[in-house]
Amino acid sequence: MKKKVIIDCDVGVDDALALILAFHSPGLDIKAVTAVNGNIHVDAVFMNIQKVLSLIQPADRPIIARGASHPLRGKAIYAPSVHGEDGLGGIKIGKREGSESWQVFPGPADELIPALARQYPDELT
Repeated sequence: MKKKVIIDCDVGVDDALALILAFHSPGLDIKAVTAVNGNIHVDAVFMNIQKVLSLIQPADRPIIARGASHPLRGKAIYAPSVHGEDGLGGIKIGKREGSESWQVFPGPADELIPALARQYPDELT
């Protein structure tokens, strides 16, 4: 039986690879991918999630959602020197318009996560 998971990430080069590996793992059923402010701004992270999903075209369309645009405490600190200005080292991954292999959640990630936890009680990681 596959493990149902939510992946919360700040998709830079490392998390892009993690998403690729996770979606190709036979033991995971990825229900959602949520964007968190981190190495780059959450809007760029959200776009990177779409680029990676467009590249790998997962069979089961996960839900994607934006998280907070700033840390709970302190100010945002970005690291373009580590992952590049776009978080993906400047690599060009075209987002395929019209063939989205994801569903956009209309609200923020902090609403999606508990909703999925209620939908899959005792099953979701």
